[in-house]
Amino acid sequence: MDRLQGGPFLEISFLMFESESIQVILDKLCDLPIKIEMHMTTDLLQAFHKGHLYDEQDSNSKRIHQICVRLNVHTSRTRRSDLYIQRIANNSLCFSMCFYGSAADVPEWNQIGIKDSELDEFTALLVQIFEKLEFVAGGVAIEQDATFMFDSNLEYPHQEYELTQLTIQSVLRNMNSFYSIVVNKDISKDYNSKQVELLNKGILIRDSLHSTERSNT
Repeated sequence: MDRLQGGPFLEISFLMFESESIQVILDKLCDLPIKIEMHMTTDLLQAFHKGHLYDEQDSNSKRIHQICVRLNVHTSRTRRSDLYIQRIANNSLCFSMCFYGSAADVPEWNQIGIKDSELDEFTALLVQIFEKLEFVAGGVAIEQDATFMFDSNLEYPHQEYELTQLTIQSVLRNMNSFYSIVVNKDISKDYNSKQVELLNKGILIRDSLHSTERSNT
């Protein structure tokens, strides 16, 4: 069962080719300067690879490959997180770390909120993940994951979410709701702007996100 309650949720999400095993990716995720404790089991991995039918009554229905892994993430304050891993297209994965995203704490749920002064910690974590995993593109947003960077509103898995289809133009068109975005050099090679921060193998683009957009629901 997922541990997070209420909302809204802040998501650190990123897109990767399925060129390494899920376990190898998760092992790297636990080897960051910001400590991440992960509650992963063999059964969860097997469930991901087996998948399940979108419509259990239709044997021809598309097969969904998705799991949720519980995390404890040691930012300046230790936070609970649910990590969703989804296969969104052939050889294309989306990872999304969900945090309770209201600006206010909720003691009755044992959930701490995210102050405006703490938002940069999540961009820092996104950059650390990029430096370790060298993902294709990722971002920090409220209630949106990196699949929103595509020019598509179709349900996945679908070929429109293949990472080879992602362009810097589609990322820029769809970045308004993101607090920050990181894209690799292959995606950003045709993008020239003074509004970016250069990373070793990509760029960081910042936007704005404030507590007024993160009121408790």
